[in-house]
Amino acid sequence: MKIKRKFEGKEEFFMINGALLLEKQISSCEGKGIAIRIFTAEELNKATNNYDTSLIHSRLQSTVYKGNLHGRIVAVKTPEQLQ
Repeated sequence: MKIKRKFEGKEEFFMINGALLLEKQISSCEGKGIAIRIFTAEELNKATNNYDTSLIHSRLQSTVYKGNLHGRIVAVKTPEQLQ
């Protein structure tokens, strides 16, 4: 039961913060079409070498990892609450 509540909190956190990020990104387009891509956990694990060897930066609220996704260098930010 405790594990389920913890998961529900993470899902709620993601939905709230993800919605805010999406809203901000859409409003910055000024009516132009944008390409938004959602990556799977498997793709991000592969791109960041399972999040372990390519750490860029770590703070109290988040950690940023360097990765390579489809031939492009990317930064993957993970909120501390989801780790």
